[in-house]
Amino acid sequence: MISGYRILARETHQVREGDALTTANMSVEERLGRIETRLDGFDRRLDDFEKRLGYFATKADLANVETRLIKWMVGLMVGSIVAASSIAVLVERLVG
Repeated sequence: MISGYRILARETHQVREGDALTTANMSVEERLGRIETRLDGFDRRLDDFEKRLGYFATKADLANVETRLIKWMVGLMVGSIVAASSIAVLVERLVG
């Protein structure tokens, strides 16, 4: 999208092929029309961005997920230790 802005910026300073119309020779109404057209495009892109903005995670969301992941990891480690200890005790009683 940034390259689009650069193209638009360059377009205002270029002379159109076939005629000598530059922004300096354009009337105020023509310039205003071009500016309004660009502004409408910008508004549409901004609206699209704002619609998608609701789907992004906030810092609070990420902190909450981090806390939940830590709890799950600790729980899984404790469960693994209990399971391994139980298997070791069972094997010792059966074999020994």
